[in-house]
Amino acid sequence: MRDRGLSRGRRPRILLVAFHFPPGRGSAVFRNRAWANLLAAAGWDVTVLTTTRDWFQQATGGVDDDLAETIAPEVDVVRVPFSPQRYRPDLGSMSWLQANFTATYDRLTRELPERLFPERHALWYPAATAAGLAHVARRGRRPDLVMATGNPFASYAVARALGRALRTPYVLDFHDAWTLEQYAETEAFPPGHPAWAWEERVIRGAARVITVNRPFHDWYADRYPWAADRMRIAENGWATDVLTDMPAPVPAAEDRPLRFGYVGTIRHDLPLDVFAGGWRQARDRHPAMRGATFALHGHVGYFAKDADRITARLPTDTPGFELAGPVGHLDLARTFAGLDVLVALLPSTQYLTSAKIYDYAAALRPIVGVHHPRNPTSDVVTGHPWWFPLADLTADEVERALGEAAAAARSIRPDGDEVEAARAVAARHTWEAHLGPAIEDLSGLVRRG
Repeated sequence: MRDRGLSRGRRPRILLVAFHFPPGRGSAVFRNRAWANLLAAAGWDVTVLTTTRDWFQQATGGVDDDLAETIAPEVDVVRVPFSPQRYRPDLGSMSWLQANFTATYDRLTRELPERLFPERHALWYPAATAAGLAHVARRGRRPDLVMATGNPFASYAVARALGRALRTPYVLDFHDAWTLEQYAETEAFPPGHPAWAWEERVIRGAARVITVNRPFHDWYADRYPWAADRMRIAENGWATDVLTDMPAPVPAAEDRPLRFGYVGTIRHDLPLDVFAGGWRQARDRHPAMRGATFALHGHVGYFAKDADRITARLPTDTPGFELAGPVGHLDLARTFAGLDVLVALLPSTQYLTSAKIYDYAAALRPIVGVHHPRNPTSDVVTGHPWWFPLADLTADEVERALGEAAAAARSIRPDGDEVEAARAVAARHTWEAHLGPAIEDLSGLVRRG
């Protein structure tokens, strides 16, 4: 195996363990795409360990092949087979063993693996570790850094194992919380659960622990104060190769019904019932809202098996509501251009900053924030001239915000100062702006050995 020393002029090497990666879908995919492409642009030799297209197609019910084409050509993508059987939604798609011997199947694929690592992606740990070691052996060159993004959190065990085997520092990117139930704002596991021991173990050995916002960072820093000096924040962002040069909005004609829209995964915990109540009131009481439509753009649920259950709970009988279907990431600009007002439907928690709000900011459209004020998403759009948040999560507040956003959509001036103010907000939140400093920090780690 070749010398790992970083000689003058040699590109630093990173092995990125990113289960969720194009052509998959979901916010983790976009963050991991940004890490890979921006590390390559910064001069790193990048290898990504991810799973196969088949897993995404079968487990989540959809893929975005066009997005996969945007991975920088110099990024080496290693796809590791991983069984999707636990995520298949119906009997017809199950294996013979799963369909006929359910108890045995569960024991083999859930109970025994979770003794190895405490989550349903437990088998990703040995599969990705073996693939990573095999890849390094084939190339004959060890990485200077291993980086893992979660979820799945088994990726952190992979990073630790590879770091120890290759004598290489590793970095953890907490895109999602592990032991924090960020929606309920409580601990996710009871005392003594193996997840606590595993989380402490992987954090103790990490050279850096990266989170996506301040509340998230502070929770982990309080939990593991001995690692606080190694913790950093790298927010999500929007892709300049997807949404650059969005045209300035034009005022909607008075005789045309306004088009409102949500773009993102349609989750079970979005405040759609409260929104629907406020929508009905606004549509009845505000002249600017007369005949307005609201399109829900996105996959219903992340896993295909959840789609029917979530769809059954959607208030699609609300006047003007439409379930518009998924939007490919490269189609975002066209989708945004066809809407007058964007609606940010979010769970009301202080630990979640919506990844999609960064795209919304780049869209240069009025935005209605349908979530409790404690959600830090509002911090992203500070200074945005057309940001209409709620003072409280009630139908009356939704009505007020929708009415104000409708009035703004009718009166926007394409050449006004507000457009430039919106562009300035968007410019602060590109992937380059948020991940660039983190990549420079990682470069410093490698330079210092």
